[in-house]
Amino acid sequence: MLRPALLVPLVLSACGGAPGATAGGSGSESETGASTTTTSEAPTGGKTTSSGTTSSGTTSSGTTSSGTTSSTTASSTVTTEAPTTTAATTGDTTTGAEASGPRYHEVRQKSSHNAFQRHEALFDQIVYHRIRSLELDIHTGKAFEAALAGDWFVYHTDVIDDDTHCRTLSQCLDQVAAFARAVPAHEVVTLWIDLKDGFGGGHQPDDLDALLAAAFADALVRPEELLAACPGATTLQEAVTTRGCTWPRLEAWRGRVIAMLTGGDLDDPSGPLATYVGADAGARAAFVAPGLSDAQDLFKHSAAIVHNLEIGDVTVAEAVRAAGMVSRVWVADDEGAWAAAEQAGVHHIATNQINRDEDPWANTAGPQGWPFTCIADCEAPASESAAIVTVTVDSGDLWGGSDEGLFAGALAGAGEVVWTAAIAAPNSHVEPWAKACLAARAGLQADAAYLAICRPADDHPLRVQRRETAGAGTEAFEFAGVPGLTGESPAFVRLERLADASCVRGLGSSDGVGWTAIAEHCFSEPLTHVGLAAASHGAGPLPLLFVAPTATPGGPVAAADLTVTPLGAGVGGVADGW
Repeated sequence: MLRPALLVPLVLSACGGAPGATAGGSGSESETGASTTTTSEAPTGGKTTSSGTTSSGTTSSGTTSSGTTSSTTASSTVTTEAPTTTAATTGDTTTGAEASGPRYHEVRQKSSHNAFQRHEALFDQIVYHRIRSLELDIHTGKAFEAALAGDWFVYHTDVIDDDTHCRTLSQCLDQVAAFARAVPAHEVVTLWIDLKDGFGGGHQPDDLDALLAAAFADALVRPEELLAACPGATTLQEAVTTRGCTWPRLEAWRGRVIAMLTGGDLDDPSGPLATYVGADAGARAAFVAPGLSDAQDLFKHSAAIVHNLEIGDVTVAEAVRAAGMVSRVWVADDEGAWAAAEQAGVHHIATNQINRDEDPWANTAGPQGWPFTCIADCEAPASESAAIVTVTVDSGDLWGGSDEGLFAGALAGAGEVVWTAAIAAPNSHVEPWAKACLAARAGLQADAAYLAICRPADDHPLRVQRRETAGAGTEAFEFAGVPGLTGESPAFVRLERLADASCVRGLGSSDGVGWTAIAEHCFSEPLTHVGLAAASHGAGPLPLLFVAPTATPGGPVAAADLTVTPLGAGVGGVADGW
């Protein structure tokens, strides 16, 4: 569900999946940041609320004293340097070796229409629902807000329909870049950037190019690459339609992002697309994808090798494909429209129906995770390369005085232990309090003391959960959020068990680079087991994805590294891959 990021950290005491009855504990809580709300909510729905502000904090590089105390920190942030995203190309490959498999224009893929306002967060659309084609509407202004020089607002219609997972274009691009860092060998991601306003003032074509370059660096596919790959080509259309010249193979574009600009046509020289192209389409950072309703206009503009079709003009896609170019159609929101787009050979089928389990007809991903479908016969890979551990669980909840779920972990040795991962969940049509966590436990008993950093499956932000002693109630501390992002957008989690083995902290992040401490606690006993935990909260079998799980010391974590322990009546298992 779309909702603005939380402005204050919440401290929840409960028994049950959602905040419930107060859980007692001997520790004292101290919090940092804006005013803090403490909530006690009974299972019947009655609750009392009190607020206050306190003043101690910690960061992920700090030292926590021993003893039975805990602190919740909403403003302590640690930033690590983001790895540079690069992808060097040599002809048809990123490695210099001959690439194989289908080319970009030989596959069909599901495209998220107005991805910024779908129920599912961007990270979950990309990872859980296997979508590699996303649309962003950008505007130069917004009611009641100052203009952003060099950046754009992201929304559909101001005031009346302006829900968005990411307030600005730079934030939306950063969400995609965060995925790319977590899955560096991902299949190419296509961004459809719909220009809702013309260029001018602090919003010039060069500003848009600068944002794309800042987010993706050398991983960005630029028009000049297609021109360079076709000797003698002077236009983009020549670069993909001349005999011996065509689109690169998907294998060559792994780890890369390509941007297509929509918003009208190229007929008006003062329109946004023509203004963006300028005198040299090959010098820009993005491609243009003008609207097309008549196949006779296919070759009208030499800069246009991608075309944006309304669903009523879907049959025009046949001519686009025959010419060796690429089409997108919007919006295919029912089975009939989707089938018509498939029949016409559309490459990107834009839809609002994101959840592939809810609407299985709106899907191009294979059972092993490859996100595309060959339009005609081709040799396609079965899966997309990614370090993913999937935990499938059928259980109650990780909550109250005793847990019901799965724990997949290992006995932690002496000294500091750090685990990180990104978590992907359905984020729609799912029990909201199902959850996936990184956890440190004092044992494998269902009622053992523990601290976990969790991502609920829908509607809720990251949270730290803590049971102070065996059999005690569970408390939760929610991530205060990131301004400009919805509360459920951050998907990166980090668990730090400090050197004494009894002090543990949970941190959250929207990008896997800058981390915010949510809560920490020093227990009266060592937390000896660290790993993955999950619960479906009565929703039946539910797969939850841990992306790039990593242990320090240790390195990348695979399913074979984990010992699965049922907690209570929880059942399920773990496996590598999608």
